[in-house]
Amino acid sequence: MFNTIFTKLNALPVNDIMIDVAADYVSDIVPIITSQVASGKTMLLPAACAMAMQSVSDDDVIYVLQPTKFLASNASDNLIKILDSDPDRRIGYLNGIRTGTDNRFGDNTRLVFTTVGYALASGIVATKKNFIIDEAHELSLDLSITKAVLHNRMKTESDIRLMIMSATLNLEEEEVYWGTVRKTEHYTTEGSAFPLTMYHRPSFGLDDAVLELITSGHRGILVFVSGTVEIDKAITDIKYRLAANNIADYSISGIHGRSDRSAVKEASADPTRTIKILVGTNVLESGISLPWVDSGVSSGNGKVMHIRNHMHTLVEEPLVAWRVIQQAGRTCRFQPGTFYLCHMKSIEQRPKMQVPDIKRLPLTDLVMYCAKNHLIIKNLEFPFSERPDQKDLIRAVYTLETLGLITELSSGELMFTDDGELVKDAPLSPIGMAMYAEALKRNIVPLALPLITFFEIGDVVHNLREGYKRTYCRKSDPINGLCCVAETLMQFRNCRNRREELAICEERNISYRKLMEFRLLLTNLQKALDTKIDAAAYYVTPNTSDAFNSDIVPQLTPLIARGFATQIHEINYRGIRLPEGLATQSDTSVVDLYDGNSTHQCVCTLRRIVPRRGGAAFTLFENVTIID
Repeated sequence: MFNTIFTKLNALPVNDIMIDVAADYVSDIVPIITSQVASGKTMLLPAACAMAMQSVSDDDVIYVLQPTKFLASNASDNLIKILDSDPDRRIGYLNGIRTGTDNRFGDNTRLVFTTVGYALASGIVATKKNFIIDEAHELSLDLSITKAVLHNRMKTESDIRLMIMSATLNLEEEEVYWGTVRKTEHYTTEGSAFPLTMYHRPSFGLDDAVLELITSGHRGILVFVSGTVEIDKAITDIKYRLAANNIADYSISGIHGRSDRSAVKEASADPTRTIKILVGTNVLESGISLPWVDSGVSSGNGKVMHIRNHMHTLVEEPLVAWRVIQQAGRTCRFQPGTFYLCHMKSIEQRPKMQVPDIKRLPLTDLVMYCAKNHLIIKNLEFPFSERPDQKDLIRAVYTLETLGLITELSSGELMFTDDGELVKDAPLSPIGMAMYAEALKRNIVPLALPLITFFEIGDVVHNLREGYKRTYCRKSDPINGLCCVAETLMQFRNCRNRREELAICEERNISYRKLMEFRLLLTNLQKALDTKIDAAAYYVTPNTSDAFNSDIVPQLTPLIARGFATQIHEINYRGIRLPEGLATQSDTSVVDLYDGNSTHQCVCTLRRIVPRRGGAAFTLFENVTIID
């Protein structure tokens, strides 16, 4: 079956090394491939290895690990397309967890494309034998963990096979790292033979650049932007600009990481008009073949994951140099290309490589993985540039202990607590797991799941508008923010199009992209956790807000306190007297505390005090901690 692929793609540069690479792969050698864009490594080399594996074992499956779901499904779809059909499902893909199950796998499958994240979460990295890491320059936290785990397994398991592929890679470090457990062999090939012309246009808008490319004769244009909102804006601006210049014979569409398979196929298809414009995010940077493309435009920005208030959030910032080069390389894969960089910073002014996520992000995922697989962190070896800081590891362990999910033994082994055992397989962040554990103990999962999802997404509501605050709450707190989100989704039922939905979000200062992410994740969590939410509880109106606050809020405040456990600081408010009626609870609660200058949301213990010598009774706030 794989011979068809080799016949149809025999002109690609990696053909020269394909046989040697496959022979090394089935032996005890780790091939390391540094190959330029358009060399065909993603298409040909995994297929060649799968073909070679048939002489070793007819049952072994090769897992090709990609950085994103988009790249994994696109690579498998392209191979299936080259074959015309694959009724035996020899080529498959596996995705899911947070994004919903999307699988193609059968008894005859021999080559599987999946994401690094899915491979870790599903146990593939810990249990399977044959791996190919593609786009190895994408230094995500999941990839760093995967490398360390495979490196650790290869010390004692001689039958593990591995290949590393990338267009941009620290070759010397990779050879040293894998050379401690296996012999390595380096292969390199040229990429596209077509020339590329690059222009730095800091004063250009994206629409300016597209218009100039069209007027100079280009007909297949990629436009790189940072996110889905930016896709919509770019499409609107380009349409307006082309209409003003009487250009009508064109098609324009957008594509991003969450685009469904039909949208991907439509966007990738050959043009039906004289001019085709495709606007997309970083999913266009790697692994996608578009023969009709002859030019590109980049905003020069991208979204990078950061942690803010202990929540994962995407922040827009200038791309590092290698990513801009990746974008430019997309335009000259099949013909001479022209590329415009529309940003104040040129390529030369940008950092060459990104900082590995393991150096930037909290290491709770690493700690959780080690606890789940009975690994001692100090026994894991990482590449030098990806070696985690010891202080960050200690902080991650402390965070998970504070959340009540793990405990560390004197041997260094990490053990799950009872709560941790309950929720360790849930597709949630550590904060989400802690809240979920609390909801399980209190038997309020249907009520709690929307709140947990709200915390998982983060930054859905930027700030509640004044009108909404007056209606529903005294201040912008998580529960009232969630009520705002729920009511917004309810209002969407009456919207006739996406424009009306966007208008509602703008009015309420809600991120439309985050809201859609919230809805999708909530749906997937219901499936993954086998439960149904109590959505009606959050559909609050002015006439029912008091009933909501008296009925629902007390049930959810313990979850908020549990989730905020890592975000609180001890404040010495012991002995503060408050006027009667402001605090009537008698247990640990989340309350608003006014210190004379401002109001703080706090976790505290409330105790009713009646003076022995007379005087008015009062409420004492003890063990008070302020929530950031």
